[in-house]
Amino acid sequence: MSPITAEALETGIARYFAARAPQPCARDVELARHLANELSAAEAADFAQHVARCADCAATLDDVTDTRGVWAAPAAAVLAFPRRVRLFVAPALALAAALLAFVATWLVPAPASDRLVPKGVASWSLDLAVQRGGQQFLAPSGARLQKGDQLGFFYSSDRDGYLTVFYADAVGAPVRIFPARGDASAKIAAGEKVRLSDGAVLDDGSGCEWAIGVFTPAPLSGEKARELVSAMLGGRQGCTLGAAPKGSLAVVNVVVVNR
Repeated sequence: MSPITAEALETGIARYFAARAPQPCARDVELARHLANELSAAEAADFAQHVARCADCAATLDDVTDTRGVWAAPAAAVLAFPRRVRLFVAPALALAAALLAFVATWLVPAPASDRLVPKGVASWSLDLAVQRGGQQFLAPSGARLQKGDQLGFFYSSDRDGYLTVFYADAVGAPVRIFPARGDASAKIAAGEKVRLSDGAVLDDGSGCEWAIGVFTPAPLSGEKARELVSAMLGGRQGCTLGAAPKGSLAVVNVVVVNR
């Protein structure tokens, strides 16, 4: 028998430890549906039995429990907004990771006509990815979405800054989707196709709705961000929102959603 080479030994060791490494749970999509309250009663009962045996899913549910309070906080009262959208905190959801893998290849900037960019200010884009059942796709501005669609958000920016993302219709107050926690904009780093940590699931809706990203060079309070978005909604013509108020340093990106 010929002596084993160092290369063969290294390969064998790598395979051995790879085989022993814990594998991610294959029911991660079902976990995401559970967290979004989309399982039927029978599916939920079956998944509860699975969680009792699966340490990975149980740990994820424990992590999410810590974030449930944000939906009951006084600042989150606007989540009653015509029951068109349900928010989720996405770091624990398989959806965000799955969409990231999909979007990494196919993500393209939104049409320039949807960007209200003051001259000489940051260049950035907001992109919307959707999971509908077993399908994943990008939703360009003007796309028609439906009840049950799960939304994931991505941005590309040429510089660091602060970001708030709202979802709005023509009737109710805008709902802040990102950041889901706190009451001010979140600091983001320059980058390409960066996944935001929070998302939403659409409920019933009709007409035009909007995902609105507000990027600023300095922190922006939740109140100021909502005032800015409300002013744009007030100046809309058809499905086109008005411009950001004069004097604002915000760079706003809008993705139109048809229902």
